[in-house]
Amino acid sequence: MRKYHLLFIVFWILLEGNAQTSYAFDSIPSSLLKHANAIVRNASISIEVLALDKMKIKVKKIVTIKNELGDMHSSVVVHYGRNTKIKSIKTIIYDRNGLEIKKVKSKDYKDVSAVSGGTLYGDSRIQYYTYIPVDYPYTIYYEYELQTSNTALIPNWYPVSYMNTSVEYSSYSVQNFIGGAFKHLNKNFENFTITSDITATGVSCSLQDFSAIKEEELSGGIKNKVPSMLVHLESFSAYGTKGSFSNWNEFGEWMNASILTDNSNLSKHTISEVLALTSGIENERERARLVYEYMQGKMRYISVQVGIGGIQPEKVMTVDRLAYGDCKGLCVYTKKLLELVNVPAHYVVVQAGRNIEGFEKDFPSVEQGNHIILNLPLDKEDVWLECTNMNMPFGFLGDFTDDRNVIVVTKEGGEIKKTPTYKTANNVQLTIAEVFLSATGSVKGNVEITSTGIQYDQHFHLEMYDQERLQKHYKENYWDYINNLTLGAVTLENDKKNVVFKEGLSFEIGGYLQSMDDKVFFDVNVFNKFTRVPKKYRERIYNFEKQRGWRDEETIKIEIPNSYSLVSVPKEVEISNEFGLYSMSLEKVSEKVFLYKRIFQLNKGVYSKEKYKHYRKFIKQVIKYDQSKLVLTTRKI
Repeated sequence: MRKYHLLFIVFWILLEGNAQTSYAFDSIPSSLLKHANAIVRNASISIEVLALDKMKIKVKKIVTIKNELGDMHSSVVVHYGRNTKIKSIKTIIYDRNGLEIKKVKSKDYKDVSAVSGGTLYGDSRIQYYTYIPVDYPYTIYYEYELQTSNTALIPNWYPVSYMNTSVEYSSYSVQNFIGGAFKHLNKNFENFTITSDITATGVSCSLQDFSAIKEEELSGGIKNKVPSMLVHLESFSAYGTKGSFSNWNEFGEWMNASILTDNSNLSKHTISEVLALTSGIENERERARLVYEYMQGKMRYISVQVGIGGIQPEKVMTVDRLAYGDCKGLCVYTKKLLELVNVPAHYVVVQAGRNIEGFEKDFPSVEQGNHIILNLPLDKEDVWLECTNMNMPFGFLGDFTDDRNVIVVTKEGGEIKKTPTYKTANNVQLTIAEVFLSATGSVKGNVEITSTGIQYDQHFHLEMYDQERLQKHYKENYWDYINNLTLGAVTLENDKKNVVFKEGLSFEIGGYLQSMDDKVFFDVNVFNKFTRVPKKYRERIYNFEKQRGWRDEETIKIEIPNSYSLVSVPKEVEISNEFGLYSMSLEKVSEKVFLYKRIFQLNKGVYSKEKYKHYRKFIKQVIKYDQSKLVLTTRKI
């Protein structure tokens, strides 16, 4: 009996051990399934700094993907290149019961250039594998090891990368075996089950039993809601260059001394063209504009994120010869052109993206930036240049890099500045139209749309569309709520100097008027109906934010046929609150002519979660009044 008892204990211990490493879906705690499209079962990043120019990175991740919305976790993507080597890689797929489906072989991984369309970055490569599921749920297990000489770019810890993703366990450690100072920054550790240990030679931390965050409208990005850790060695190696800094000013000094050291020259042909272009132009801003537009007309942009393609720009002479580059190369090239005509320009590191994120003011590190722009200190005014968009107006940034802290690299060092904020009153879309109603139920006319500010940023790309693509855009995207729409040729006017974009269209809509008995109903807001009701939450978790404000104004002249008489017009509406304003009126100009006016403005701001229901009510009111109708009749009154 004692022998059987011992065997039972051994069996139970083995069973418990297997349960702890089981990848079966049913072994996931129920608390982690709620709101989750995927569950990170176990993830770890282990970093060892072995020398100033030698670092080992081990990554392991096991993710159970619950449904197709979690398939963003189904890919294994590993970047490598001249300074970073893949030492090993392994991927296994399991079914819902934790049984192995597939062990990925070496030939199954794709190995491609990280950059398409150019040869400058041929040593920046990606090895990747994407699993195509046949059933849900399933689990993907992968691990890989890298060895790199770039100790400046220590991977940060973001245990939760997506909404609707739970984390059973995630760990992170950095061991600095060479000594020397390092900095770390913990963010949002409070209110989470986190353990951490900070020593003189390293850091380690872990997150356990994190339940998925349900995505909420207007709640911003996930990074400000979940834990993260940033680590930076004060002395490091970056792409063969040794460096050291402990604040942003020293970061700028290091960039100037070690990264922005290109002494190559422009071609004689380019120099003569630029000097001839700006000859006799006394105004510094005008010279800068001419040079910027010269660059745009000559260059082609190759998309390479800072870090993937290195942090050191390609040589000016190389960019000049090949006529293309990434953000780094195009910025140093443009900077060189500007300096040729005595216009000062500064290299700027930015965290780009449409969710506004800036730099950590008190935590300098190479890892934070992902894009480069230029800063021109002209006449005590900061002018900002986006050098990767060959259609962008001079001095305009748009929502990719606006309203955030950036690092400006000057001769004196690094300086934190803020890019322009586009104010609500300037982010305007103005619509002016004439509409002629027909006794057959159709309407026709013409419309002109003028956009400025951030609204310009949403429209000016249309000038790159041909007529066929423009027609598709208006019918399927912009006016998708209008049936039987026929458009004439679209005319576009891009005033880059004043940053104004105009669209002109003629149109006809068959069967637009609705009839009932002897009455005819005309929806007066033809061109800019707000139709989407914000989601309703029984109990909202987060505050909400409008990162950018905007204003729409419409004026529509409506002419009815002689066979119609007026029954009623919509009542005038005016609503104003902290979220914005809405007004709508329909003025009778004559027996057959009416003037519809509408203004809808949403303000930039951060609001408490308790106010979300009031915001939602406001939007529902807008949607209701956007359905207002002019009521006509075919009988004589």
